[in-house]
Amino acid sequence: MAPKSFKLSDKLRAAFAAEKAGNSARARQFFVDILERYPANSKAKAGLKRLEKSATDPVKSSFSPEALSDPLQGLSAGGLSGLEDPLALPKKGARAAAAGATQNNLLATSLGGNGAVPGNDATESAEQLNSRGQKAHSQNRVHEAIALFRAAIDAQPKFTEARNSLGIALRDVGRFKEAAEVLEEAVNHCPEDNVVLCNLARVQSDMEDYDAAITTYKKALEIDTANPVTLGSLGNLYSALGRTDEAIECFETSIAHNPAYMSAYLQLSALRPFSEGDAIFNKLKSVLRKKKIPEEDQVYGHFALGSAFANWDDTKNAFDCFQKANRIAKSNQSYDVGDDKAMFSQIKSLFQVGKVSRLLVPEISSSPVTPIFVVGMPRSGSTLIEQVIASHSKVHGAGEIGLMTAIMDTVLNEATNKAATREISKDTLIEVRNTYLGEMSKISGPRTRVIDKNLLNFRYLGLIFAAFPEARVVHIQRNPMAVCWSIYRHNFAGSLMSFAYDLNDIAEFYNCYENLMQFWRSRFPNRFLDLRYETFTQDQEGETRRLLEYCGLDFEEACLNFQSTNRAARTASMAQVRKKVYQGSSQEWEKFKSYLTDIENKVGL
Repeated sequence: MAPKSFKLSDKLRAAFAAEKAGNSARARQFFVDILERYPANSKAKAGLKRLEKSATDPVKSSFSPEALSDPLQGLSAGGLSGLEDPLALPKKGARAAAAGATQNNLLATSLGGNGAVPGNDATESAEQLNSRGQKAHSQNRVHEAIALFRAAIDAQPKFTEARNSLGIALRDVGRFKEAAEVLEEAVNHCPEDNVVLCNLARVQSDMEDYDAAITTYKKALEIDTANPVTLGSLGNLYSALGRTDEAIECFETSIAHNPAYMSAYLQLSALRPFSEGDAIFNKLKSVLRKKKIPEEDQVYGHFALGSAFANWDDTKNAFDCFQKANRIAKSNQSYDVGDDKAMFSQIKSLFQVGKVSRLLVPEISSSPVTPIFVVGMPRSGSTLIEQVIASHSKVHGAGEIGLMTAIMDTVLNEATNKAATREISKDTLIEVRNTYLGEMSKISGPRTRVIDKNLLNFRYLGLIFAAFPEARVVHIQRNPMAVCWSIYRHNFAGSLMSFAYDLNDIAEFYNCYENLMQFWRSRFPNRFLDLRYETFTQDQEGETRRLLEYCGLDFEEACLNFQSTNRAARTASMAQVRKKVYQGSSQEWEKFKSYLTDIENKVGL
């Protein structure tokens, strides 16, 4: 069959259509395809730059860590193959490595390839290498993308776009210090580039250098005072730090200059609930009604309207808005809950009939950090619990990172592909722990405990128990209907949260989660702590003491006053964890009970 013809105008039209529909991944792929053929095409370059801005908008996902377009995919740690730094290129030259060096390692497999960067044309231009890097990154082949971006910079040292792309990719794999160095160099080459400044500010925030991040955002605003993404990013940082008034000012300024930028309304509504007759609320309704707002932005607007109606106990209009927002979001997904059911079944099968070794404490080498895994369903109160533990002087809260997912996906695939043995050996477990702990020790600073609050790690508890006998696992439980309703009424993004846009899908996924947790409980009795959110809110001190004791930590008063910590909280709950513990939130779903009968039956209530 002859290859399909490449018609530039058709590709551009398809890219613009995907971008308008909110399908960023598809749009990015079209733009990258164009730039592979036509590296100087200004429309494709501008399209990628727009997507880059929206991908780093921290409002886009209230589950994923800030500014990661999909933090649970394509992350790497290093060391699975014994490489000192598997994300670095061989010293003989970046371009040679990009042309076809081969690294046969498990880590690279987790990044979507075997570590090699395909292609053997050593005459490629910096623009072509950068375009290939963009394509690899869009397909979650982060290891390959990093190699290509470095090769592009090696070919053209002052190539700001490649440096910016490299900084984003390094940030995606948790290499914050390296990302900051790359982005600082990009700023030196192009000090007026607003996008690069914002990406640098996000990395500075990741490194908990909040003053520097705020200063950098303000430099970006000096270049473009009304930029909605910059104002939103700075507002989110202020909000995460508990500086609510300054955050509100950022969002209100954004709305005043950019009334069609929907996410600002949603950000603002989380901090300053709209009152009936509120001028900004009325502006939101008017803009949604009169202007042609892209579907992806409409999602933000309808969630903001729904939150306002919910605050006024207007349940009908609130539910209608939440339903409209979720239907739009779901229309851009291709989720099938059957895929998740199959994956959960595969995990259980491996631990029922497979041969999974376990490391014993005498067999493991000492590590400067001990991991604390916080697992459960989204919207279960996990941000509160993480903030409590992270307020301890010996604990670093790493947030919702996807490091374990990338590692475990690879290990599970390797194991299930071995049809004859289905074995996970001790050698593999040692590689897993060395990789994971090596990366976590880089971000924990002087603290000896580090929290991994990627809630969906509940899928991998069997391997966590096998590879980390010293780890602590805290399982957060909450009223099932409170969890399911809270997921539905909040805005989520990312492929692993695709179940969040449909009530039936949410209920089905919840049942899969409960079933798997029961399996782990029977398979590994007494290996994790069940902590009920409702009980914690009723007996904060008693439950805090029990939690700290389980984690091997002495009691500290700061853990009771977690709302006063200087640590930034970066989830949909970030405004809530700046307040003292309050009771009753698990009953809020009952206002919408008449709309939720079907899923109430599904989750067994």
